[in-house]
Amino acid sequence: MLPNSFDERFSLNEVSKNLRVHIATVWRWTLSGVKGRKLRTVLVGGRRFVLQSDLAKFLAPEEPHSPAPDRDRRADIAGRLLDAQGVRAKAAPKSCSPKQAS
Repeated sequence: MLPNSFDERFSLNEVSKNLRVHIATVWRWTLSGVKGRKLRTVLVGGRRFVLQSDLAKFLAPEEPHSPAPDRDRRADIAGRLLDAQGVRAKAAPKSCSPKQAS
């Protein structure tokens, strides 16, 4: 995707000052990212810049993750395998619970 030529661009130093974070933090966001998201930069004349739209995407709240659709199915299969091997103890029925002493 080509950067929009009408998009305002900020130097990494400007991003750091505007967000009140250390410049090393901005560099870390560009190189390693945070929570699986990297801050996208563009190189113009040997200098790195962040486009306003890329900064907005990076700072936007992350949508909550829903568990994998087959997670419950895999947990059920694993439970049945453990039961078949006798590894997982089954819960005692409620009628077998010890009576309280009066």
